[in-house]
Parts: sequence; C-alpha cells; structure tokens
Amino acid sequence: MHRQDLRREIEAELASAREQAEEVRATPPLVPWRALFGLAALNVLVLLASPNYGTAWITGSLLVALLLGMVCLLPTTRPARSGCLIPLGDLSALLGPKGRGAVVPMINALLLGGVPMAPGMTVVLGINVLFALWMLDGAGPQSALVALWVIAQSALVIGFYVWLLYYRPYSPRFLASLYETFQTIRGEGGDTTARARSVASLSLFLVISAAVLLGVFIFPGFTLRLLAVPGGPATVPFALTVLVIVPTQMFAVRAWQGVESGRWATRFLEHKQAQLEVLLERVERDSPEELDEVQQWLEAARILRVYRHDLFGRLPVYLPFPDLGLLRSCRQGPESVLVSSDGSRSGPG
Repeated sequence: MHRQDLRREIEAELASAREQAEEVRATPPLVPWRALFGLAALNVLVLLASPNYGTAWITGSLLVALLLGMVCLLPTTRPARSGCLIPLGDLSALLGPKGRGAVVPMINALLLGGVPMAPGMTVVLGINVLFALWMLDGAGPQSALVALWVIAQSALVIGFYVWLLYYRPYSPRFLASLYETFQTIRGEGGDTTARARSVASLSLFLVISAAVLLGVFIFPGFTLRLLAVPGGPATVPFALTVLVIVPTQMFAVRAWQGVESGRWATRFLEHKQAQLEVLLERVERDSPEELDEVQQWLEAARILRVYRHDLFGRLPVYLPFPDLGLLRSCRQGPESVLVSSDGSRSGPG
C-alpha cells in the first residue's frame, strides 16, 4: 500500500476511535432510577408477604445468569454515532477458509464481554448463598440437599467470574503462557521437574475450567428443575414473585454492567488510540519494506470493535465483538486480535 494511502487509513481509524471514546465518556449510565427503586420497594413487600421469597430469588438469579447475555442481542438500541447492533449477519465469516481464525476472536470477545457482568452477578449469587443457608435451618433432607446444591451452583458461577478475572483467558499473556506450557510438556529431554510442574499446572487449569464452565452453562437448568419438583413452590403466587424479582435483578446487574463496560471501553479505546498514534509515527519514518508490518498492525487494531447496546435509550452497555467481515479478508492470524483486547500495553512500538 502507498505511504499516503496508509497514512489516511490510520488517520481515519484514529479519528473514529477518538470520537467513540468521547461519546463513551460523555454518556451517563442512564439508569431508570424510579423504576429500579419502585421494583426494590415492591420486592420488600413481596419479601414480607411470600414465604418462598428466598427460593424465588434463587430461581430468578439463575434465569438472569442464563438470559443476561442474550438480552444484548435484542434489537433495542436507539441510533447513536458509535452504537449499532452487533453484526450477526457477518457470522457467515465463520464458514469457509477463514472460519477457524474467526472463531478464536469471537470466543475471546465473548469472554471479555463477561467481565463487566462479574460484580453485579457476584452480589446476586452471594445473596443466593445467604438464602440457601437460611433454607438449611430446620429443613428436611430433600430441602437441605437442594440448598447445598444451590450453594455449590452459586459458588461455581461466581468461580466462573473469578476464573475470568484471574486467568484472563482473553489476553495475549494467557495464550503465550499456555503455549509455553504445551511446549515444555512436549519437549524432549530437559528438566523433568519443569515438565511435571507444567503438567500439574495445566491439569489444575483444565479441572477448574471444566468445573466453572459446567456450573455456568449446564447446571443452572438442573437447579431450576430441582426447585420446581412436584409439590414444591411451582405455583402461580411463586411465579408472580419470580416475575417481580427477575426484572429487579436484571436492571441492577445491567446498571452495574453498564458502568464497568464503560470503563473497559474507555481503556480499550484510549489504548487503541495510543497504538494508532505509534503507527502514524512509523508510517512517516519506516522504510517501504517496513510499511507492510505497519499495515498488519493496522488490520489488527481494526478487527475488535466496540458496540453499544441499550434498552430503548436506557442502561447502555459496551460490548467487544470482532469485525467478522474484516477478519475474513485480514492477513493476520487470530492472535493479532488479542493484542489490545484487554487494554494491555503490548503494541506496535
């Protein structure tokens, strides 16, 4: 690509990142406080009137854990300069020769998108544990078993968010460490102690990952069935209690998610601007042979996008998602997309 054309492309991408960062910083959480306080007051009344409020809270929290991510796919976003629907129509990029490379950035973005949900869901699930402990007091064997299962289920889902924050599986550092571990295990000769340590570390990671992923994606449905056994609280008043609790939890977690995702989007866009400014300097000073590397870094900076999703203008959240259409024509491998997705300081400089 010609130097002038490359400079124009970098400048256009930099201007877009600056504009979007300004919009994110200028956008308040837009929480419908009256509705949220009204729901909170209604929950207090239901708590006083319903003997099964704790069970209803647990049921509602599991539904919210299952549905919260799906809400972000609803076409409820109002037109905005930076906001648009996640381009699910580009999922065709997963088919064909580039499909394998597109799956990794997608999984990376989905894991990264779960991080802003962590504080709100941890509080909701922590309350689950308190209600389950209260259920254990004087409960029969069957109720005690359900309560213990709820505690384990809640701990596993909380463990998923801890897993995200501790291992950061969406980061380039994690992938490099995992690759190094595999290389150590597969290496011939060398330090036997190092290989044994790597096997133990990898085994522990796989066991923890399997447990938390089962807790998030498989066990909630089983727990819901346990809470709805014949003779249990699956009645119309109970269902109405759940209908009060679910939007309360959803609004509260979504509001917290909006604040956390706004912070992430600001960090990500600021880091992206810093990367693009470095590229702009390089395009002026690098030799023609080095401009190809600059273009590759530009492609990597373009792939992960920030999309705004709101509920008819309220409760905006910012979601990472790869530009699958661009990825289809990109010359980079999936590892390039991970360079700046978590705001790390690795870059083209």
